[in-house]
Amino acid sequence: MMYVTLALSIYHSWENLMNEKAKNEEQLVREVYGYAASLMRSGESSYKIEKTLVEKGLPQDVARTVVRNLEQERSRQMTQANRDAALRNMAVG
Repeated sequence: MMYVTLALSIYHSWENLMNEKAKNEEQLVREVYGYAASLMRSGESSYKIEKTLVEKGLPQDVARTVVRNLEQERSRQMTQANRDAALRNMAVG
């Protein structure tokens, strides 16, 4: 019985540790994307953003992925804004 209690205690400790680690990783991802997005909004080039992320310690491939994802999202938003404007123009006629 004592072994079962110990095993359950270890399991729950491990589970809590993994949940905390996942939360920390999610927070880190949000911070990296937020920082890169703020650089993009301020007019920095994609190259400069990627270089800055690498200088801050991100691996090159991760920095490249962050920048590409932000570029794709910006493009998607711009496309949607253009569609919305076109619909408004058609309505006004």
